[in-house]
Amino acid sequence: MQLPFFCLMLLRHRQNSSFLAVALIGAVTFSVLQYPLSAFADSKPFYTYSLSSKSNAPQAAIQKFGRDSANSQFGAVLAKGDFNSDGYDDLVITSPYFSTDKGKNVGKIEIYFGKKSFSTLFADSASKPDLTYLGVTGGGELGTSFVSGDVNGDSIDDLIMGAPGERAVYVVYGRRSFSPSNEPIDLFAFRADWTIRGRGEDEQFGFALDSADMNGDKISDLIIGAPFAPQGGMKRVGKVHVIFGKKDIARSTTYPLDSVSSDLIFTGNTLDDRFGITLAHGDFDADKKTDLAVGSYMATNYAAKQAGTVTILLGKKLTMKSVVRVSSESVRSDNLDIHVDPISPDQDAIKNDTLFTADHSFDWFGYSLTAGDLNSDGIDDLVIGSFPYLKNKSQGEIYVLWGRANAILQHAKLSRVYAPREESLIGGAVSVSDLNHDGTQDLIIGSPTGAPGNTSKLGRVYALSFFPRNNKAWDFSKIPADLTIQGRNSNDWFGNSIVVGDFDNDGNRDMVVGAPNTQNNLITTGSVEYIPGPLFPLGEVSYTVSPPSAFVRRGSFMVQIMKSFHFDTKNKDFIDSCMAQLEFCFYQFSSQTSFSGLTLSPTLQLYPDVKSSDPYYSAVTVGTILGIVRGFTDEPQTPFHPQQPITRIQALKILLTSTGILPWKDYYELQKELADTVSVDSGKNLIASQKTPYQDISARIPHMWWYPRYVNFAFLSGLIDDTVFFQPDSPLTQKDFEAWTASIQTYLARHETSP
Repeated sequence: MQLPFFCLMLLRHRQNSSFLAVALIGAVTFSVLQYPLSAFADSKPFYTYSLSSKSNAPQAAIQKFGRDSANSQFGAVLAKGDFNSDGYDDLVITSPYFSTDKGKNVGKIEIYFGKKSFSTLFADSASKPDLTYLGVTGGGELGTSFVSGDVNGDSIDDLIMGAPGERAVYVVYGRRSFSPSNEPIDLFAFRADWTIRGRGEDEQFGFALDSADMNGDKISDLIIGAPFAPQGGMKRVGKVHVIFGKKDIARSTTYPLDSVSSDLIFTGNTLDDRFGITLAHGDFDADKKTDLAVGSYMATNYAAKQAGTVTILLGKKLTMKSVVRVSSESVRSDNLDIHVDPISPDQDAIKNDTLFTADHSFDWFGYSLTAGDLNSDGIDDLVIGSFPYLKNKSQGEIYVLWGRANAILQHAKLSRVYAPREESLIGGAVSVSDLNHDGTQDLIIGSPTGAPGNTSKLGRVYALSFFPRNNKAWDFSKIPADLTIQGRNSNDWFGNSIVVGDFDNDGNRDMVVGAPNTQNNLITTGSVEYIPGPLFPLGEVSYTVSPPSAFVRRGSFMVQIMKSFHFDTKNKDFIDSCMAQLEFCFYQFSSQTSFSGLTLSPTLQLYPDVKSSDPYYSAVTVGTILGIVRGFTDEPQTPFHPQQPITRIQALKILLTSTGILPWKDYYELQKELADTVSVDSGKNLIASQKTPYQDISARIPHMWWYPRYVNFAFLSGLIDDTVFFQPDSPLTQKDFEAWTASIQTYLARHETSP
């Protein structure tokens, strides 16, 4: 599979398979958390529902696939703007690797005008974009970047399109009426209103784009990243060009930078900085001037290769015509001087702008950037994504630099969001928008993948409606996000790109999420998901989730069920026989685990994270001998994760199977059982038609195919008393565990059976 195109490299995931792996091709699901963050120790109300459910969920997500070209990375970049000035947000979808008879990776950009019937038209597979632009040459990669902005001062958003392989940025002015076109518009035959061409062939001019009023004339300016630009004989140092917008730019103007200088040029410092690979802007010091944030996520910091840096250039110092060079000669902790090579001899130097760097190799700090006012203080905050895709690091991270009036930014501290890598690798995309209409902007985070080589993880998008201040961290393993949207298929890179807008003008914010590695009929086409608003549900709280301290950990769960049901004493003869023939007993287990340190003697160690000195060692080992539990075979070294909370559905399955009440059946056995029950041909797929009393369980979601059998039995037998929602993938609390155990013990006694 391809890493997102803006990483400037093509990587292949290792297609790992596992004998215990369950396909994770699921429908998009929402998990919504709403609570006051003043007291994390209290129970917190959640909403949970599936978009495939017709209960109190929002409208179903609409999936649209790329067309006419395989491996086009349809949905790689998403953007919005009102290009026809009708008051509706218009949607932009790019496919930078779209190929035509001109060659490979020509690139394509599609524009869907907003309208009342947007959902209906977008869902129609036969419907076409209102505008489609094609690149000029093979390898041009039109759509690698896109931004909207009013660069000609007519109060209408303009289309600004990057084609770094052509070293070109194309601008098509917005207008109240575009000429109807049923065919794609070739930018070779159709001259853009304004074309800017970079100097060097290999600079990747236009790889990143932004648009903001940098000089205070009320007209948006072009901000163009060229991360491969050389400097001082060094390659891939990187540059950022600023070209001021103007009201008098004639249509069909070509602006070659080899003959006309940019108004501002910022350059990186050293070899392979790739300065300008990501861009964002905002007013971070409340001086009414636009500040520029420039990412160099592959920059090396001392010995930390590709640690990444983010440079903040304060707008109050950038109104003059200048060439600005980032220098490392006076680097101090969290601070970097900016030196100016003046155009005019009387120009003063610009000093003491701020550089933030990561500490570890391959952190890729600055991989994603955005800005917004997250704490409603009227000052923009900067959001920085660290996406260590190539590194065996525990988590991706999001950092928030809080804007402050008259602040010295190099003295600022960063707040942090992180998630365990086994859950998701956050930081692939960041965005800011007020999703729940509470007047405060929410932080939106894309998590398109898990660890490298692990293709079983579904992409996710998280939203935090209230972000903790005072430099505190938000750990998703302890405090769930307010909103979690889970992609349909593993390895589709759902969450690679995100845009929020009101495309049907109904007053609710809609979300569009890109999954550029999606397969359609075994062809990698890419896709986008259009999720109509409201994104936060209305209605009563459905249930509460207790704080993490109340969760039952997997190791503790094994200790408690051994004690409650006496599995070790009641199966003593079998366990002794197994221990006397260890190689025979663990033959199958040995072939299924990837744990390189597995030993049978003198000490039996089956998992890398379960040692003989651990209090749960005996319970986990005996549970493995009896076939009650197993490790995570889709992860390297097959860990057991004894400290990880056990989910409610996994706990229920183990309790019912280990006690002999409801044996496990694989997919085909369950299909046969259902066919025998209803006396129909077993060739028909009855699994997806299973019903449950719970709105958050659907057998149509592939990874839930076995859930209904267990929850239905437990519900009908009176072993559980949950109503409406079961919360299958939420952590099990000690309170519920004790109640379930008591109910099962009563059931066993009533039926005169024992495990």
